[in-house]
Amino acid sequence: MVKSAFRFGYNEELVEKKPEKLHEDRWLRDDVYRSEIPEFTAEEMIECAACKRKSPPNRLKCLYCGAEFVDVEPMRVQLPIKKLESHEFGFNVVIKPFENDISRETSIQLGRLVKLSSETIVSIFQTQKYLPLARVESEKDAEAICVLLGESGIDSIVVSDRTLLIEQPARRLRSISFADDAITFVLFSSNEKLQVLPDDISNMVFGRIIERRISSKSSIRTSMSERLTDSGKKKPDTSEISGDEPVIDIYLFGNGIPFRISTHGFDFSSLGAKKKLIANENLSAMFDHLQSVLPNAIADTNYEKMRALVGCVWEVEEKTDSGGVHRQPMGKFERTSESVISNERQFERYSRLQFQLSQMSDPNK
Repeated sequence: MVKSAFRFGYNEELVEKKPEKLHEDRWLRDDVYRSEIPEFTAEEMIECAACKRKSPPNRLKCLYCGAEFVDVEPMRVQLPIKKLESHEFGFNVVIKPFENDISRETSIQLGRLVKLSSETIVSIFQTQKYLPLARVESEKDAEAICVLLGESGIDSIVVSDRTLLIEQPARRLRSISFADDAITFVLFSSNEKLQVLPDDISNMVFGRIIERRISSKSSIRTSMSERLTDSGKKKPDTSEISGDEPVIDIYLFGNGIPFRISTHGFDFSSLGAKKKLIANENLSAMFDHLQSVLPNAIADTNYEKMRALVGCVWEVEEKTDSGGVHRQPMGKFERTSESVISNERQFERYSRLQFQLSQMSDPNK
């Protein structure tokens, strides 16, 4: 319904507004956090020996007085796991290869413990690989999860982000040259040359870095008539750039910061007759060549296959930067922003975990 009104000597149209709908009708019913809250019967509640009050059976301590419980089913315990941002330092619970089949009941209870779906838990264990199961804020919480897993026959280890040296970037290479008894690395930024022996190289990890950049521009309504009507509303202008770049991380014994080969700015001349016209094919050829000249180095190519499962714990990083407000011709204003979604930090954690595992005398112990 449109009404006409006269104010301050000019005609202004007031549009009847519809009731604003903030959420869908099922938003409470579909809320993941509410759906994961377990319910217990009166018989399942645990009576505290100190205060005689009853607490849920998924707690290690009394809800009221804080006294520790003794007879608690390990897989029913629910720890206060806080979701960490990608840039925050945390402690990673990494499970060891599990050869037996995991039961559905165990997968459901374990999913409640680390806040993952039972299907994801089953998929992680079926890989029979070292994979992250949880990333928590404190070492105490990580060790508690390991204890609970151990009581259920599941072996795990704790690896901190500081051990993975996440805050230190990989050293980018410009070129590699091969000789009979040595390999020469040329650093990208400084052209510094580093000569290493083939036996000095411990690990090579092949992966992909996928990045999306979404730029957005939207006009700002300034006049009163634009604010009161839909005439000033315009869809934001967006543009997207995607990148998918294969990379190789090379580790030396005793050094957790890798040398990185990427398709951009790398000289593949050392491949000789094996050099291709396409950069991605050259990187694959370089990895094959490195494997042939470094038979004792551990080569890992599983990241692409494990990326979805790894992403359940080590999520891709998403960052939005505001470009501010800019003045445009004819008294207009424009707001800009850019969102970047990248798996680079995720791949770095996976890559450096493989190196840390190789440096253990026996990771299965």
